[in-house]
Parts: sequence; C-alpha cells; structure tokens
Amino acid sequence: MFGSCIDIDSVAADMAFIQLSLLGIPAEVVTGNTLTMKLNRVRYTPVYYINNFGKRLDDQRRISAMREFLRCINDAA
Repeated sequence: MFGSCIDIDSVAADMAFIQLSLLGIPAEVVTGNTLTMKLNRVRYTPVYYINNFGKRLDDQRRISAMREFLRCINDAA
C-alpha cells in the first residue's frame, strides 16, 4: 500500500504526515493546491525510505511502460 495526500492547508498536511508516520504507512504528503497544481512542500514518511519505496515505484512505472510498449508492438504487427 502507498498513500499520496495533497492538501492546501499546511496544518492538515502536517497532521496527515504525523498520522501516516505513526501508522507505518509509506506515503507522500504534499502541501499545495490541487486545482492549480502549485505544490509548495513534498514530504515522505519514514517507512517510505525504510522500505525503499522510491525504487519500487520507479520499477513499477518502468514495467508498466514496457508492457504498454510491447502491447503497441503486438497491435501494430
């Protein structure tokens, strides 16, 4: 499980960060506006770093891109 949270209020984002950290959930907590996509601060919970979630998410994106590429090749053939 991976959580991604965005809130415009820094206090609410701080509370979410604390709660997710205490629960041991790997998550990305962003302070910013979701309508304009202006992001001010991005934080990751300690479990994100302990379990190396950055690499896991990168690997997952690469695998999805490779599957899509192979699907396009099969459709073209």
